[in-house]
Amino acid sequence: VISSFKEAPMAQRSLYDRLRDSLDHISSVLILVYILVLLVSVQFEGSEMGIRLGFVEGEESPNSIMVVYLLEHVFVVIFVIEAVVRLVMHKSGFFLREGRFRYFNTFDLLIVVVSCLDLYVFQTVYGTKNMPFSMFRVLRLLRVLRSARVLMQNPAFRPLRVVLTAIYSSLKTVFWSMVVLTGVMSMAALFVCQTVAAQLDDSSIDLEARTIVFLRYGTMARAVWTFFQLTFSGGWPGYVLQLVNDFNHLYAVFFFVYIVVVVFTMFRIVTAIFVRDSMAQAAKDHELAVQQKLDHKKEYVESMLAFFHAADSSGDGVLSSAEFHDILANEKVTSWLNLMDIDIVEATDLFSVLAGEDDKVSLEEFKRGILHVKGHARSEDVVAIKHHCVKMWKNAASVESALEQGVQALRRDISQLEGQLREVRMAMLSTTRQCL
Repeated sequence: VISSFKEAPMAQRSLYDRLRDSLDHISSVLILVYILVLLVSVQFEGSEMGIRLGFVEGEESPNSIMVVYLLEHVFVVIFVIEAVVRLVMHKSGFFLREGRFRYFNTFDLLIVVVSCLDLYVFQTVYGTKNMPFSMFRVLRLLRVLRSARVLMQNPAFRPLRVVLTAIYSSLKTVFWSMVVLTGVMSMAALFVCQTVAAQLDDSSIDLEARTIVFLRYGTMARAVWTFFQLTFSGGWPGYVLQLVNDFNHLYAVFFFVYIVVVVFTMFRIVTAIFVRDSMAQAAKDHELAVQQKLDHKKEYVESMLAFFHAADSSGDGVLSSAEFHDILANEKVTSWLNLMDIDIVEATDLFSVLAGEDDKVSLEEFKRGILHVKGHARSEDVVAIKHHCVKMWKNAASVESALEQGVQALRRDISQLEGQLREVRMAMLSTTRQCL
């Protein structure tokens, strides 16, 4: 975050930096469009396959597939050119910068190479129906990661950054939650698997019901998979009806406890932990917090500027005391200021301080001063006031000490003057006696 504050403004940035940022944004948009082309291509291929194999009715449209393939070639060529341009621009910094390996650039270059191999080598030699090599097309979708990485820096996509950051921060919670849930599901599956094993040979139970129960709970693996489905799918009644109706009604008690404890209680606890971790991670995103603070300040300043211009009825760019009090007489304005968390009395006192002797406040003075009256007193404000009070007390103490020293010196001087006056008086008396 601190390093981002040190970046030069856009007007002062070098041509290289501006070209690099422009190339990042353009390539991100192209990647998103390319992903859309890939999705359309897969849609057309699936439709053509269904028509060819007789799964669905319709007519094949080879021209549409040809257009999509042509667009795919165009995008691959564009991405190859982009990769070459980046290599020329960054040179060795493409792979290593400030001693750190740049994984995203390397990964992106690898995807471009794989795309070229898939489009111009594997599909030419083996055809598009070869499954191992057609999976390379799926790898191209991973390029969307770079688009997300670039777009998250754009203020318009800030919510996306919050979502992705929250997902990443919750991975550890997801892992341990799944460990706990897997342990609980395994214990429950073991219990059901052991209890139904003795009843599967019971010929009094319908064969179809026994077959269904075996396919769901006959082995440990089947039982665990069934419990996974009934726990996460929400359709748990369909997985327990055969046990309750055809095997034993007491299974209803077991699954009642399981649903309440696991599906209802544990899931909500895990959800609460996810929400807590997501909120904590969003709060830790210092760059996002700083940007939000700046946005709120900008909105606040714009609102207050609108208030200033509305109060400045003369339109001279200076707000007089009469204009200020006239607009405060409007109840809607006072209610709006209260919603803006501005105390009217403090705002009036601040205006009196800013106005000075001329009883007028300019736009810049108003904008600087009004920021100090928003909200209640904060702890840093109290500390600042306390600090100033301590300084004033020290200054007063020093003045008091200086006054005491001055008074003492004055007293000494007065005593000396009194002594000298007594000596002069005595001398004058002796002189008078001698003359008489």
